[in-house]
Formats: sequence, structure tokens, C-alpha cells
Amino acid sequence: MLPALLIWFIPAIFAQCEQRVQMRSYSVCFPSTWHIIRNESRDSIWACNKHNGQCTATGAIPLAGTMFISLVPAEKIADHPPYRSARDIVSASQPAGSPPPTISVVTLGQDAARNKKCFVARSLWFGDMWDETYGIEVKKNLFSAWVRYNDEPANNDAYRQAVVQILSSISQVVPERR
Repeated sequence: MLPALLIWFIPAIFAQCEQRVQMRSYSVCFPSTWHIIRNESRDSIWACNKHNGQCTATGAIPLAGTMFISLVPAEKIADHPPYRSARDIVSASQPAGSPPPTISVVTLGQDAARNKKCFVARSLWFGDMWDETYGIEVKKNLFSAWVRYNDEPANNDAYRQAVVQILSSISQVVPERR
């Protein structure tokens, strides 16, 4: 019975990166079916879970069955004083005049937790759309991730697991020495 269990779990243990996106200061993995848009000047990524890129009707509101994520190094976020921690990123996520967000710790997968910290501020907008801001620290480098998806109880856990898997895959790129 034990060998059968090992065969069942080996693919999960040794899962490969389906679509590695290499940016100037980091790399991150996405599922192969995701549509990726890079912004080289901001060193940022916008991605959605539909291969054809049909994820939003207006650019900010996801279509049914879709989610999107925007990932950017914190130092590239315009019009904000420098962030000191991953918690600072999520603390600043609510618009002025809004109540302070509820902040939760996010456990990143496998050995990703070493040298990484992650927090999330999650809000349900208009009763039907989740808006999440993640603050991530990878070896003392800060990142912000913005995620949106419709409140679809059958899919919400899968959306959140996909985000954790993506954020767990962030790796720092070591600049070349000359």
C-alpha cells in the first residue's frame, strides 16, 4: 500500500514550474494556462487565469470564473513612501477614510517559508467581489500583490490556493557581477 501512496504523492512533491516569468529583479511561476502581461519599466506582472486573456470586462472587474493578480516590487509602487515591511503594504491597502483592514498571516508552501513572510488584507466589495492585497517579503525584498475574483463559493478556496502557490514561487534574481 505504501508504494501506491508514494506514486500518488510524487507528482505533488516534485511539481515543476509550468510557466516561469523572469523579471529584472525576481522570477515567479504561473500555471501554463495563465495569460501574462509584463511591464518591464515597473518590473511588474499582471496575470489572469484564462489563457486567452479574457479575464475582465473593464480592466478591474473580473469576469465570472476568472481571477487576476498584479505583482510588483514595493520600491516600484508610485506615490507612496517606502514600505518597511510586508505588513506595511497590507496596512496601507485601504482607501483613505475606510476602516483599517483585517490583516491575516499567509502560510507559504513547502520550503518557501524560509526567508519569506506574507500577509493579506481581504475585503468583499459590493457583496460579490473579493479584493485582496498581499504583502510579501522575500529575503528582505518587499513585493505587493493585488488580487481580484468574484465571490464564487465553489471556487474561492481554489483561487486562494492558486495565489499562495504563485506567491510561494517568487525567487530573487541575483544581479550579475561585472
